[in-house]
Amino acid sequence: MIMALFSFAVVLWDLLWFRWWSLLSPKLQTMQDNWIFKKKYITMCEHYFNEYGNKTMLISKFLPIRSIIPLVAWVIMKPFVPFLLQSILSAILWVGSLLWISYFIIWLIPEAANHIGLLTFLFVVLPQVVSVWYMILPMMRKYEARLVQASDNLHHIAQEVSVIW
Repeated sequence: MIMALFSFAVVLWDLLWFRWWSLLSPKLQTMQDNWIFKKKYITMCEHYFNEYGNKTMLISKFLPIRSIIPLVAWVIMKPFVPFLLQSILSAILWVGSLLWISYFIIWLIPEAANHIGLLTFLFVVLPQVVSVWYMILPMMRKYEARLVQASDNLHHIAQEVSVIW
């Protein structure tokens, strides 16, 4: 019962994202690159879809990109019925694997049953946090390089000023 309910929720979530992206898709087609949206990301996901075909929905459930797959499916004009069937299958496999892993951990460590929130965090939230971190990391490095350059410039200016005095 729990597996059916969670799988239904995952499929419903995919359908809501699919519908949401279908409303935004015309705007995304003409949108210019900015700090959060880059057309190369859509191209990369489209390449991923084309390379892995029908396995994409299944593979994406286990990766932090699971929220963007409905967008890419809409942008590349994936038919709705195959999208729905793949969403159902991938939701059942993803939820089933998470429940099985949780059951196995609780079987190994009975005390873990008192920490369901931690298990949820480890299997669902943490991969999302890691993906956001890897998205932000290049921006941080770029600004860090600018700060180092600015610091070097200030140091150079300070040296010139000290030579003058």
